[in-house]
Amino acid sequence: VARNCRRALLDCRPMSGDMAIVDRFDVVAYAQRTRDHIDRTALVGRPDQLLPDKFVESVAANRGFVLRVFNDPEHAAQWLRT
Repeated sequence: VARNCRRALLDCRPMSGDMAIVDRFDVVAYAQRTRDHIDRTALVGRPDQLLPDKFVESVAANRGFVLRVFNDPEHAAQWLRT
């Protein structure tokens, strides 16, 4: 906010352990509260961390929050720059 940054990249690859569906929902609910400051968020995860049905993206979209999930940090950064 202090730097007027409107986009964020969250790198979750170093995280370990499983994340329950309800925890994923809670992460998006928390992120939604930043939408007055953040216009677009890219989340980077390892393939084993990502759900095949894009659950996190769907929850974010249903809450009016622009978030995309990637497994490649370069693709995530490129999407944020567009």
